[in-house]
Amino acid sequence: MIFRNFSDYLNTSNQFFLGIPTVNVGSVSVIQMNSIEFPSVSSSCSIMKKEAFLKLYSEYLERSALASNYQSTENIKCFDLLSGRINILERGHLSYGKNFITGYCDTTGTSSNPFSSSNSVKKAIAELIEKNELIFFWYLNLGEKIDINDSKVKSLIGENLLANYEIFLFKIGILSSWFTVIGILFKDGQVVSTGICCNENYKCALEGAIQEMKILRVLNSYKLYSNFPLTQEEQNIIYKKICHFENKIISSKLKKVSSDLNLSINEMISDLNIAILSRNKFTAVVSVYSSSLIKCLPIKENLMKCVEVDIVKKIGINSIINTPDCIVL
Repeated sequence: MIFRNFSDYLNTSNQFFLGIPTVNVGSVSVIQMNSIEFPSVSSSCSIMKKEAFLKLYSEYLERSALASNYQSTENIKCFDLLSGRINILERGHLSYGKNFITGYCDTTGTSSNPFSSSNSVKKAIAELIEKNELIFFWYLNLGEKIDINDSKVKSLIGENLLANYEIFLFKIGILSSWFTVIGILFKDGQVVSTGICCNENYKCALEGAIQEMKILRVLNSYKLYSNFPLTQEEQNIIYKKICHFENKIISSKLKKVSSDLNLSINEMISDLNIAILSRNKFTAVVSVYSSSLIKCLPIKENLMKCVEVDIVKKIGINSIINTPDCIVL
């Protein structure tokens, strides 16, 4: 711990000089708006100290921008990548809570990257896509298993010190040409961690999901969070669901979005809008949304607020109700 108090702190899981990806969790400051305290804790995983700190600070900037726009009625310009049109939206619709476009909003689809503004846009789009691909995987059992005995996969698992756990990895690509990798980690049949990552490069998506699993495993082991408050019966149901997962792939019609982004998306997506929530001389915080997609974690509580969104209609309420709640964070 290198800062002085609760609002400013940083913890690392191990020393950077060990040459393995290090999990870092910290807070720059507590974020408060209108007497409401918003999420301020950030996390990262990196071998390099500078990159780890920058990732943490970028997450803080994202959360700060979301909080500063909470319930704001000020207008913001949004650029639709599909139509090329400029749309006007109240800033509050891109902050935490309910809205009439995506139903509900959390940090999903928000990104800040001090190294590259184009990477900020890509990361925001990828995060939006992955949470919506997760709906198809979890509630409709779509996707395919990844062979964890593959030498490259085993190497990534070993580098992140996860070899002593039971790991399940899956990939899915219904909504876009990019790869979404989902990981679930068990110990003695109990959920220990999860991870998800979407990237135009398969190896990067795989590495990102595995590193997310490592982050969450470390946070849970230090009791910093309690992400899986499941009963034993729920643990058994989820373990059985994952163990008996069978590959199920459906074909999708994709349309090109941008050659610069190397991205094609499912024809069911009617719009894909980009907005700049905040900007300074070093970086900008970008938010991406679509009226066809959810902009939050696909847990049941959130999905019930998004019943008018196209993707939720496509999945069907019965599939959501009759499936255990999504545990992938």
